[in-house]
Amino acid sequence: MIAEEADIDSISIGSSSNGNDDGVREGGRTVAEAAKGTKEITSNVSGVTTAFEDTTRGASDIKKASAELTTMAAELQSAVARYRFEGRSR
Repeated sequence: MIAEEADIDSISIGSSSNGNDDGVREGGRTVAEAAKGTKEITSNVSGVTTAFEDTTRGASDIKKASAELTTMAAELQSAVARYRFEGRSR
């Protein structure tokens, strides 16, 4: 009877050990999936940062072009006004 109890205990310990291995494997998979997710998030944040920098640069370029157009428009208006004035005085 003691031998039978020892065999039953061995089976229980073996099953418990196998269950722990499964838990460790599952935990390892979970950690690997979390690491993959973190890597994807980091990549996405990097992409958003790049897009933001590009947008900022584009907005700055548009602002500069707008200022240049404003200057050109003022110069053109001045030239037209001079032409009209000179045309009348002749």
